[in-house]
Amino acid sequence: MRSRGSTPEAGSGRSTAASRCEARRGHCLLPCAGHLDEPEIKRYADRNSHIGEVVARTAAQCYRDLLRSGGDRAESVVLQAPLLSSFGREALLAARTAAPELPRGYLVDDVPENFAAELEELGCVSLHTDHETLTRDKARAVKDAGYWLFCYTVDDPARAREIFGWGWTRCAPTGST
Repeated sequence: MRSRGSTPEAGSGRSTAASRCEARRGHCLLPCAGHLDEPEIKRYADRNSHIGEVVARTAAQCYRDLLRSGGDRAESVVLQAPLLSSFGREALLAARTAAPELPRGYLVDDVPENFAAELEELGCVSLHTDHETLTRDKARAVKDAGYWLFCYTVDDPARAREIFGWGWTRCAPTGST
C-alpha cells in the first residue's frame, strides 16, 4: 500500500497498488494480531486526503470478500481484513468516506486526552501509540472505551510483557511500518 500511485504495470492493465495489495494478502499473517495486513497511509504534503482515498479504495477492492458493513466498530471487523492506519487525520477521514467498511486505526505519539472523541470522529477501531509514552492508566482508558490498543517499536521483551498485562492488543516491531 506504499505505492506512490496507481499506474498500470506494463501489459497488465492493473494498477501497481492493486498488484502489491494482492501480493501482500498471502504473506502478512501476524499471529499476535490476527490481521493479514496493516497498511499505513503515509502523510505527504497536501495530498493526505487523496492518498487516504486511493489506499482505501484499493484495499477495499483487494479485500472485498472479507469486508462487512460497520468497519468503524470493532465487533463488526473480520480479523483477516486489513486495518488501515495513519497519523494523518485527513487521510483517515478520506479513507472512511471512500471505504467505510474498512477498519481504521489512528496513529499517535501519545494517547490524547480526548482520544475517544477523536477515534469516534475518525471512525477508528484502534489507537496505535508509541510504547514509551504509554502508561497503565492510559492503556486502561483506551481498552475500557472499547478500542483496540496497538503499540509500535516495542523491542524489549520485558516491556512487551508489561504492556500485554495492561490489555495491549498487538505489537509492531521496529521497521514494520
